[in-house]
Amino acid sequence: MDMRNLENLTLYQKECVMLGAICQGMESWWSVNATRESRLISRKAVAMIIDYCDAYLEGDEKSTEKIHTALEFAEQAIRMTQTSAVYAMSCRLSVLYKIPQERAAFVCLPYVWEYMIENIGDNTELAKVFEHIACALNCENAQEGKEYLKAIHRELFGQEKVTVNPADIPLLVKSVNAEQLKNNPVKLDENTLTKLYTNILEELQYSTGKKSIGQKIISFLGKCFAGYVPSPEAVIYRDRV
Repeated sequence: MDMRNLENLTLYQKECVMLGAICQGMESWWSVNATRESRLISRKAVAMIIDYCDAYLEGDEKSTEKIHTALEFAEQAIRMTQTSAVYAMSCRLSVLYKIPQERAAFVCLPYVWEYMIENIGDNTELAKVFEHIACALNCENAQEGKEYLKAIHRELFGQEKVTVNPADIPLLVKSVNAEQLKNNPVKLDENTLTKLYTNILEELQYSTGKKSIGQKIISFLGKCFAGYVPSPEAVIYRDRV
C-alpha cells in the first residue's frame, strides 16, 4: 500500500489494515512452509505493529512510516509461506457478515492459535515459535498472547456488534479451502472447524464500550507485561527487530 494512501485511511480502515498485517505476520510465522528467513521477516512485521500501533492510530507521522514498513514485511512473509487456516476461515465469514477481510481474519486468529496451543503435542519447535510470537506481542506466553489478541478485537470493535446466525456454521465449514489448511502446523478437521466457528460467531456478537484511542491496545498490554520475565532467548530474538 502506498504511504499516502495509508495516511488518508479512515480510523476504521487503519485498524483493519493493521490487524490484517498482524494476521499475515503470525500465519507466515507458524506456517509449515516457514523458513528462518521468512520467520525473521514475520517477527519484524508483528513487533513493529505492536510497538507503533497506538501512535499510528493517533496520526503520528513517524509511526505511520513504521507501520507502512511493517505492512511490507507482512506481505513479503506471507508471499513466501502462503496463507493457511486463519485466512481460509475468514473468506466466507467476511462475505457472509459484510465485514472487512482483515477484521474477519483477525477475529479468527486467536481462536485458531488457542486450538493449536491446546493440541501442540510434543512439537517443541512449534512451541518455541509460539513463545517467540508471544514475545513479539510483548506477552508472557502464548496463552497471554491469544487473550491479548481477543482483547484488541473487543477494544477496537466492541460497539460494532455483528448479527450472526449459528445455522451458518455448516456453510462456513464447507467453505474453508482444504489446500490452505495444509499449510497450518496443526491439523483442523470439520469437527474442529465447527467448534472454532461457534466461538468466532460468539466473539462477533460480543459488545462493550470503546475506550479512547490511546488506551485501545496498550491498556491490556500493560497487564500482560506486568511482572513478565521472558526467556533470554526470546528477549534476544525480539530485540533484533
